[in-house]
Amino acid sequence: MYAYAQQLPTPRRRVRRTVHQLRRALALSVLSLALIAAGVLVFVPKVALSMSHANAPVMRSYTVQAGDTLWEIAAQNSHGRDLRDVIANIKAINHLPSANIQPGLTLQIPADWSR
Repeated sequence: MYAYAQQLPTPRRRVRRTVHQLRRALALSVLSLALIAAGVLVFVPKVALSMSHANAPVMRSYTVQAGDTLWEIAAQNSHGRDLRDVIANIKAINHLPSANIQPGLTLQIPADWSR
């Protein structure tokens, strides 16, 4: 009849856990987290590595001849690109500290530049 006359739900009985049960639950939680972390550390780098190799450009080798300059090599492989950018890319790919190159040095040049 009256709103305040409604029956209230009975409170739940609180279950008390023993120290042994709490330690077991904590150990299982820590073990679960460790297994998940190990799985992430094992599988994520493999996936990232396989994805990076899938997107890596195909390289071709060019052996520097006597009288070659990096400017000439870049000009032969620029195909409309700015020569300064091509030289910078060749230097970065081959870890060259400067534009000085010696005969016999093998340079890696992206194959897609030759199109």
